[in-house]
Amino acid sequence: NREILVGGGGYRRRVVASSIPRGCATYMYTPEALRYSRVPPVGEIVCVNKEHEIYVCDIGITENQTRQIVETTERSARGHYAAYTYAKQTLGCREHDELAVVCEHPVMKAISTIEHHLNVEWKTTTTTTGGGGGGGQGENEGTETSPTTQMIGKRKKELVLDDREPHMVKYDISKKERQKLDMHTDKSEWTFLIACSEGCGVDYEGGGTYFEAIDSTVHLQMGHMLIFPGKLRHRGQMITRGFRFLLVGFLVDKNGDDGGGDGSNKKANTAAKI
Repeated sequence: NREILVGGGGYRRRVVASSIPRGCATYMYTPEALRYSRVPPVGEIVCVNKEHEIYVCDIGITENQTRQIVETTERSARGHYAAYTYAKQTLGCREHDELAVVCEHPVMKAISTIEHHLNVEWKTTTTTTGGGGGGGQGENEGTETSPTTQMIGKRKKELVLDDREPHMVKYDISKKERQKLDMHTDKSEWTFLIACSEGCGVDYEGGGTYFEAIDSTVHLQMGHMLIFPGKLRHRGQMITRGFRFLLVGFLVDKNGDDGGGDGSNKKANTAAKI
């Protein structure tokens, strides 16, 4: 009766893997599931580059959770990864129930963070109270109006996960094409990736996400997340030792060109990430 760790924060708990409902992965990341998720956003995100909207943050998952995501990925793949778009070793969370369950909390955390910090347009409205009464003589006499200012938030776009999202990406040194990811763009409004491995020689050496627009490579600690617009040209830098795992998601506009399609051109148009 193997147990897995699910949830996060004060809601972290262990469940028996065999108790996971068969087929649950197909509905865990639907627009409805995202809409009713109660996972709160990260309190603060750090801006790497304001002009190009590149951000990083600590997603708040433990080392045990990230290790479990990696172990579940390897167990689910059974040595056979797919070539999802440009990445040579990927595994879709919607295709494996246990993987979908262990990845649910960090994915929902990522989405709520993007929604809260990057997908809200704030407008200032002013209302006036007090003043003119219209009653008898002397009523409200001398009373001044009092303006009240409020900030009203409105969602910029109706963001949903692309049809095949989220997915895991694995880098290793078994073949040259598995060590890196060439320059590309993602067909998404926002791309997020969560580091499930530690760099600096712990799990791997090298790596990082290079952005052409800023001519710089962003490196993540385990459990940290990188967020950026999919239109930015970027590549996954080569690793020279070890294994590197990433949990990746593409958010698209449900009412725009990126969402709602039949997915027939996804492989040609959607890149898999660092």
